[in-house]
Amino acid sequence: MMDVLKRFEEEAAEDEAAIFGPNDEEPSDDENDLENRLEKVDLDHASYDELWSALTPAERDKFMKALNDPSSELAQQLLASEELEEQTVEPWWDRPSDYEKEEPDAMVSVTKISRRYGARPAMMDVPAPVMNASAGVAATGPSLLYNICAVLMAYAYVTRYLSTSPVGSILPEDAEHEEARRMFTRLVPFLTERKSKTVLPSLSGVITDLWSRFEPEDDHAKVP
Repeated sequence: MMDVLKRFEEEAAEDEAAIFGPNDEEPSDDENDLENRLEKVDLDHASYDELWSALTPAERDKFMKALNDPSSELAQQLLASEELEEQTVEPWWDRPSDYEKEEPDAMVSVTKISRRYGARPAMMDVPAPVMNASAGVAATGPSLLYNICAVLMAYAYVTRYLSTSPVGSILPEDAEHEEARRMFTRLVPFLTERKSKTVLPSLSGVITDLWSRFEPEDDHAKVP
């Protein structure tokens, strides 16, 4: 995280140097010293608001530009960061079957990044009465097959967006907990609205519905 934030500081400093002339008063070293500003911040548990408030206006502007343009040079540098790669948790469904058996090779170059995968969630035990009741409803009520497809797509999106797997491993006190809850509520509101009667009719209907629920800043993350 510190490596990623330092990149923003360096890029922002370059922009400021281009703006301030030799006779202009530049910001002090203390204002630009990212380590000093983040010295008392627990980067592993800090909320997004805490990290955001620690950035200078120039750094915030640089971050938003990179976020809105993933193809930009800065965004590509950040995405290629070894520290970011090391902290990324790949989805549990991509986990190789022999992942646990792999041993680190002492001769492997230090530049090679070892991918981390989430643990496969345990299967839930559904009580027989619930299964029997749902079977009866399924035989007489509308099919919820495509609603389930929407839930699975939303689950995959949230997993990759937050780089956390499985999503159920997020604790209530984690900064990502509220964000995950907000995203599920926005993408598949019929899960949280008790009186919802939404029935998605087809796979194309699922895609259309989900697409309409992405926020503008999520456009680059949409999956066609």
